Amino acid sequence: MMPPIGGTGEDAVNPANGLDVVKLADDVSWVCGDPDGVRDVLDDPDKPLVTHALTVIEGGELAAIRAVLDDLFAALRRAGISFQPVRSHSVSGATRPRPAGSVFLCPQRLCSTAQFPGPGEGVPVCAATGAALREKRF
Repeated sequence: MMPPIGGTGEDAVNPANGLDVVKLADDVSWVCGDPDGVRDVLDDPDKPLVTHALTVIEGGELAAIRAVLDDLFAALRRAGISFQPVRSHSVSGATRPRPAGSVFLCPQRLCSTAQFPGPGEGVPVCAATGAALREKRF
């Protein structure tokens, strides 16, 4: 299993490779959260970048993930899409009672996805890989 890449403050930048791991986690979450939506706005020659990015993300090599996401974001800019991925977590069920002390997180610990399903809802799955999210109790 991959070590978590998220962090805060001074540990947000990995000293071994200079990657801002918090930004990387948020960028992965943004792409994996709606890969079809990202693909839909790209120009036709760039559409395969989404599938390639998901494959690289699943591989878990951080520098390769950063490089492929940079390519994907450049393609989005070429398509006229201006954006700044920001930390945003799915909070489905947040307005309803939910099991106390549980959150579902990225199964590979590669992105900042966090979901809080409501009572009776099944275990959510990763939009990119289809794998069940991992449950963390707090």
